[in-house]
Amino acid sequence: MNTSEATCWRSARNPVRVTRMSLAHGPGIPRLEVQVRTILLAAALLVSGAACAPRAVTVSTGDQPASEVSLRVTNDLSQAINVYIRSGASDVFVKQVAANTVEWVPVQGFRAGTSVTLVARPVSGSPTYTRSIVLSQTVEWRVP
Repeated sequence: MNTSEATCWRSARNPVRVTRMSLAHGPGIPRLEVQVRTILLAAALLVSGAACAPRAVTVSTGDQPASEVSLRVTNDLSQAINVYIRSGASDVFVKQVAANTVEWVPVQGFRAGTSVTLVARPVSGSPTYTRSIVLSQTVEWRVP
């Protein structure tokens, strides 16, 4: 007789060959084992699914710093103008001001006391209006 096999007798008519495999998974045990494994697998999937699920995240920018310089732009033209601040060789777009309106425009990135040139370009492209100033807390500019 092989050490990994044995013959057991349940009854005289039904001999049962017993192997290591059948001893490990005898009658009734495989079903219970399958159920336990299925439950454990389902629990593991639920836990890992919850851990990897997308989370609700709220993203927002912080409060905008208060501008220390503001422009009061009066556009007396019959068309909108684009307002720029020229510092050195570059123009920084500030805002588009509609035709025949007055707007307060906060200026970000420039400190009071900075020498700049204000530039207004009508949306049609010409003519361009300029004014050289030293920025203060409030600057008023009427175009044209």
